[in-house]
Amino acid sequence: MNQTQIEFVQALDRLRQVRLEALFPDVTNGEGHLLGNIGFLSKEKPAGPIRVADLVQAAPVPAPAVSRSLKGLEAKQLIVREADPKDRRNTLVRLTPLGREKVAEHEEILDRYFAGVEESFSTARYQKLVTEINELADVFAAELKRQIKGEEDSE
Repeated sequence: MNQTQIEFVQALDRLRQVRLEALFPDVTNGEGHLLGNIGFLSKEKPAGPIRVADLVQAAPVPAPAVSRSLKGLEAKQLIVREADPKDRRNTLVRLTPLGREKVAEHEEILDRYFAGVEESFSTARYQKLVTEINELADVFAAELKRQIKGEEDSE
């Protein structure tokens, strides 16, 4: 790797070391991510519960980790789980009133945090960086796909 590549990897490591979960000492990291996903999906579907299968699909972690986090959120009375009356093989999740309060509280905390980031970094720079990171992620994914395909072709 050349110096620019090394510095890029080091910068990514520094960013990854910023532990936003420290803002939410009342839940574990996995519970916090899952609570955010449930809150987001609840806004998309305000009238009904969310299938656990949809949460697993939206989460970047294995299904057993989602299950453990759901158990923790349930123990904290932030969600309730119930069997799907239409298909008892599926489990449904619904925020409790306390869970809705906690989602709103977490959203306020994140809004304040990112407002501070944007104030220090400027909204325009921040938006440009987000665009460039998304473009870079597309390039990384395409190159990975090309490299993997190249390995398959050489076998």
